[in-house]
Amino acid sequence: MKNRFENLLIEHCAPTLAGLKTANLFCYEADKEELQRNIEFWNKTLLSLGVKIKIIKNCNLKNSSLIYVFREKSLMEDLKSPGVIDYLKSAGYSEPLKIETLLSQLSFRLKDSVSFPHEIGMFLGYPLHDVMGFIHHQGRNFCCSGFWKVYQNPEQAQRRFSQYKKCTDVYRKMYQNGSSIVKLTVAA
Repeated sequence: MKNRFENLLIEHCAPTLAGLKTANLFCYEADKEELQRNIEFWNKTLLSLGVKIKIIKNCNLKNSSLIYVFREKSLMEDLKSPGVIDYLKSAGYSEPLKIETLLSQLSFRLKDSVSFPHEIGMFLGYPLHDVMGFIHHQGRNFCCSGFWKVYQNPEQAQRRFSQYKKCTDVYRKMYQNGSSIVKLTVAA
């Protein structure tokens, strides 16, 4: 069942499939029935490996959707960090901090927004200090950038960026050579 959805999973979500990153996003243009079939199929296929897929925003004008691919266990660990909990509360997220509730709230915040709310970085596994640095500096004065803008620990971030890029390159090549997404997905 190699298709455009699979190609986008490999291209945008390889670090999540490999268990190196909490989550990734990608935009997918398709009619609702095709999208729903893909979401249902891949959730059934990857759930036992610890990966979930969720439509986080529909863009009706473009007939596209923002797809969130994540590892629930890693996401919960990330979101339970002391500063993250405080920030989410201050941004209006309610307790108890349950993944489905938090993702529904994030989806609601994305619904009418042209841009991403700042806390999306926390849902993608970005370091809290970099999310807060982005907010404080309004996206300017960063040390370096890659998968996100970095405000502290640029050497560590560059190593992670290199790891994510290498993972994507390796997964792309393996996928093109016939490895299935299931085979490439590391079990949690």
